[in-house]
Amino acid sequence: MRVSRCWLFRKTNLLRVVQQAVLPSNDSASVQGFYSSFQYDEFEKIEVPDLQTPLLPFQKEGVYWMMLRERDHVGGIMADHLGMGKTVQMIGLCLSSEQYNKDARELHRKSMESKALCYRLLTVIRQLQRISVVANCSKINRPAMDLRVLMNKVEKMSTEPDSSLYETREEVNKWLKFTSKFHPSYEKRAMDFLDDEEKRSFDLIASKELRTLVIVPAALMLQWKSEIESKVSSSRKLRVYLYHGQNKLISSTELELYDFVITTYDTLTNSALDALVPMFDDNNLTFNRKDAGPIFHVRWKRIILDEAHMVRHARTQRWRAVKELQGIHRWAVTATPLHNTIEDIQNLLHFVGLPRLPVLPGSNPEEVLNDPVLQRAIARSLQPAFLRRGPVMIRNGKKEVLVSLPPKSETVVMKRFTPEESKQYNSILARSRTALATSEHKEGAFHIFAMMTRLRQACCHFWISEGRALTVSVCGICKSEAVAALETKCGHHFCHECLLSRFRDAVDGDDMAARLPCPTCGTSINSSSLFKNYSLSSSERIMKFKKRELEVSTKLQMILDCINTMRTEYPDDKMIIFSHFTSFMDVISVALDKVDIPHLRLDGTMSLSNRNIVIRRFQTSEDVRVVLASKTATGVGLNLTAANHVLVVDPWWNPAIEEQAVHRCYRIGQRKHVYVTRIIIEDTIEQYCYEICQRKKEFGDAILRAATKGNSGAAMATSRLRELLSRLNYVPEKEKITENERKVDRTT
Repeated sequence: MRVSRCWLFRKTNLLRVVQQAVLPSNDSASVQGFYSSFQYDEFEKIEVPDLQTPLLPFQKEGVYWMMLRERDHVGGIMADHLGMGKTVQMIGLCLSSEQYNKDARELHRKSMESKALCYRLLTVIRQLQRISVVANCSKINRPAMDLRVLMNKVEKMSTEPDSSLYETREEVNKWLKFTSKFHPSYEKRAMDFLDDEEKRSFDLIASKELRTLVIVPAALMLQWKSEIESKVSSSRKLRVYLYHGQNKLISSTELELYDFVITTYDTLTNSALDALVPMFDDNNLTFNRKDAGPIFHVRWKRIILDEAHMVRHARTQRWRAVKELQGIHRWAVTATPLHNTIEDIQNLLHFVGLPRLPVLPGSNPEEVLNDPVLQRAIARSLQPAFLRRGPVMIRNGKKEVLVSLPPKSETVVMKRFTPEESKQYNSILARSRTALATSEHKEGAFHIFAMMTRLRQACCHFWISEGRALTVSVCGICKSEAVAALETKCGHHFCHECLLSRFRDAVDGDDMAARLPCPTCGTSINSSSLFKNYSLSSSERIMKFKKRELEVSTKLQMILDCINTMRTEYPDDKMIIFSHFTSFMDVISVALDKVDIPHLRLDGTMSLSNRNIVIRRFQTSEDVRVVLASKTATGVGLNLTAANHVLVVDPWWNPAIEEQAVHRCYRIGQRKHVYVTRIIIEDTIEQYCYEICQRKKEFGDAILRAATKGNSGAAMATSRLRELLSRLNYVPEKEKITENERKVDRTT
């Protein structure tokens, strides 16, 4: 529906557009319709003999819902809460779709076969009408049923096939036999045309080939392979192929032979680079499929995007590559479909074949939160293909526990700076305001964001901010300060190890030969086009810090107190410490070494094999009870249920990233009470950051609750970033507060 932009911005007309754009509520495959007419004995019948791990009741329910969606040749968004076994549900779907309810599948197959035959019969009849010799010949020798009558009959059957369809085909066969007198070869070609379509329709519906493409972040590729191999019975010989590195040298015909093909988002994007050709500028691209990799030449039976929020940005080459894949059933799997704005979910809807939500780009979240009509419209748009469930659900007014998880306690600990720390923080804030007032940095939001990064670092420990320039190079991958920074020819900065890991992903074992899109703008880059900005690496920083006498900041002391409390009160428990800054992780590591606390580390600089070694040791070893982890690098897909204490030591603008990180341990398999502690320095940028996260979370929860009955830096305009920086208050320096800790507790 095309509408004029000038009146869309008026709220009354926006609501009118919303009311007209919503989907009908009687969709049989919608979540609402699914639950209202749900037969629990149906999903209880679902058994997947080839699956070694029995599905829980709510997982059977999820598989059943997805099977209903696939019955109509569509897919959807699987958005179950973190840690509820979305991967095993997707594997269960792939295996059970072949064998459950064979009678219904046979009935549906016959229905689709009949419709396909009707469409082909109509094509043949139209061709017969165009043959002048046939149309104008004497009625004496022609078949009894006129072509117009025959066409009307078939058109009616195309919507409601009945048992007389094959009798109707006999009438068409009589016309073909009659036509053979004038065109001897036409009868055979038409008959082959009809029979081939029947066979193709049969193969499409009843094929026993899985032919499933799974696209994952690089860290989850081996985990998916391991899940398939461990969860599926050894008697079922599944063919799994990792489309990655040197394994990309394969033909599309060979790829079709595998049940599961697993690849990464970056590998997929790299395979599409040659096919993405600018039309007018870099923002308008056309796709030449013949120049794309073999993965784009297969018509997949099922495509699964795991951690699908990674394609939420519409102008990235990653999204442009994903949307060019060919598949029948498309599934977007993510527990955090909303990160910053409602725009985050639009790409997922486009991928699964649904229209965009009836909300204008850049809509104010407050308007959505305060407008029940708009919320209902969004809900009706999402419900047909959106399934989201938490551990506890309210159904028909009753509380229902879907999965039994131990309690989770969340504590926000706020503490003020010491006078000396306040002076250092205020100095950076004053320099930032001066730079802002004099317009020294005209580049806009990026440099304001960098100033805020310096303030956030000062809240952690002054070692990581002392002697630094006010602006920093922020890595476009991990969103932290770029370590051993590399600059691309397009002017963007990345950590040396972060970018190197992308090259490793593109071409396994040959870093120099790889070519991949810039993670920020999509420009094609290779190793020869990189410029190095020399700065200390993590190991060099640790060596430097160890030579100094340890000075404990307020935040570092709070971290040590939390660790000591756990070791005293819960000596058998383990802890994950999440930070956004690798430089602060270096400081924490030095402090733990000083007090002889064994610990491990997980960050984006580690290879997949080293990361798996660290995870395995942390999960099994009794000697190591603390692991330092980067939120962005290890907050997706990992299972760290050995830990039940989570310490988030610096807040981030995006609540979904923190939620993903926390649920590395709060998931199926966790048997202990989980304690989540967030450490905030009061009256600083950290408190503002935490409050912004809470507002974003409230907005996202409202949208997702409705469904179930831009970029983090670019999400705020430059003007809003300026306003935020100008609103920050100086921290009191004179008054030394001893008992200044404030806690906010919440237990779920």
